[in-house]
Amino acid sequence: MFICCVLLKEAAVINRPDQQIKAKVHELVTYGIQNVMEAKRSLDIYVSSVLFKDAEPPIFCRRFFPSPEIRNMIYRFKLSMKSGNDQDSLTGKIAEWQRLKQEDNFYFGRSCQATDTDLLFVHQTEWQRKLLSYYGKVFAH
Repeated sequence: MFICCVLLKEAAVINRPDQQIKAKVHELVTYGIQNVMEAKRSLDIYVSSVLFKDAEPPIFCRRFFPSPEIRNMIYRFKLSMKSGNDQDSLTGKIAEWQRLKQEDNFYFGRSCQATDTDLLFVHQTEWQRKLLSYYGKVFAH
């Protein structure tokens, strides 16, 4: 019984993904790749062409081909990249939207509290503004 536990513990240590693989997954997530199959394909190419450039890669070694762990690594890296404050993230997105859609109106009323519960976000498109100017008098009466 003791021998099995020791062997399983050693196997778990050996089969952990390599640090270079983790760094590559983190890089892929920062580039926006979140699809597990796409990440796996990119990792396969990375292992074959960079890590084992002059040798045959061990295709059954989960240290360099961590197929089951890729989804978990992507999830963890996505969580680590999220901003701690959603209001700051939304402010950045609104600035990006204003650059892309200059004809639209945006208003963001930030919360004064530490929580994100009381805030106001309004997005008015150009056609909404036209409809309001055309039918606004009908609704005002």
